[in-house]
Amino acid sequence: MNPAGAAVDPARALLVALALTLAAAVFLWPRRGLVWRWLRLRRLDERVLVEDAVKHIYQCDERGQTATRESLAGALGISSDRAADLGQRLVDLDLVRDTGTEYRLTPAGTDSALHVIRVHRLWERHLAEHTGTNPARWHQEAHEWEHRLTREQVEDLAAQMGHPSFDPHGDPIPTPAGELPPVPGRPLNTLAAGERGVIAHVEDEPEAVYAQLVAEGLHPGMEVHVADVTATQVRFWAAGGEHVLVERQHEEALRV
Repeated sequence: MNPAGAAVDPARALLVALALTLAAAVFLWPRRGLVWRWLRLRRLDERVLVEDAVKHIYQCDERGQTATRESLAGALGISSDRAADLGQRLVDLDLVRDTGTEYRLTPAGTDSALHVIRVHRLWERHLAEHTGTNPARWHQEAHEWEHRLTREQVEDLAAQMGHPSFDPHGDPIPTPAGELPPVPGRPLNTLAAGERGVIAHVEDEPEAVYAQLVAEGLHPGMEVHVADVTATQVRFWAAGGEHVLVERQHEEALRV
C-alpha cells in the first residue's frame, strides 16, 4: 500500500485500468462475452427442454399413454422437481393444460410439437439422401438439429428436397399446416405365417431396437415373408436372410 500522499505510478495505474477493461470485455461484451454466452446457452437449454417436453406429450397422446411429471422426468432425463417446474413453465407459455393427473397440449402446444417433429423427419430425410451419414446416427443428429432451424429454414429445406411426405423410416412428415397422416401399414405380427408384405415403416425408437433393425439391413421397400408368429416372437425372411423380432419388439418395430 502506498504511504499517504505518495505519487501513483501512471504506468501501473494504466495497466490496472486496461486489465479491468479487458476483464469487463471478456465477461460482458455483447454477443461475445462469457456472461452473454452463458445466458444464451441457458436460454437454448430451456428452449430444448420445452420443445422436447411438448414432443413427449404429443407422442404420449399419439400412443394412448398418459403424460405426467414422472414421464417427463424419465423421457428428458431430469429430476422430478425440475420436471414439475418445466410443467408449470409449459402452462405459463400456454402450451399445456395441467389437469392435475396429466399434461394435455393446447393448440399452441400441438403446433409446437408438430413443428419439432417436422424438422426432425425432414432432417433425417436430408441425411439419408444428401449425406453419407450412417443410418444408426440419423435419429440422434436429427434430434440435435430439430432445435436449431427456424420455420423459414425448415420450409427452404423442404422445398430443396421437393416437399417429401415421409422420412427414411416411413414416418409421415407433418405439413406446414400441421396435418399429419397416419403411419402407413400395419404391424408385422398381424400377418399370418406364410403371408408376404413390403416394409412401409421402420420404428426408430427405442434406439436399441432400431440399431438391431439397421444392423440387419431392414428398411422401407423391402419385401418380407412371414415364417412364424407367436405371442413372443415373429420370424420372417427378408433379402435372403432369416430375422426374428422378440417380445414387444415386434408390435410396432416394423409395419407392412
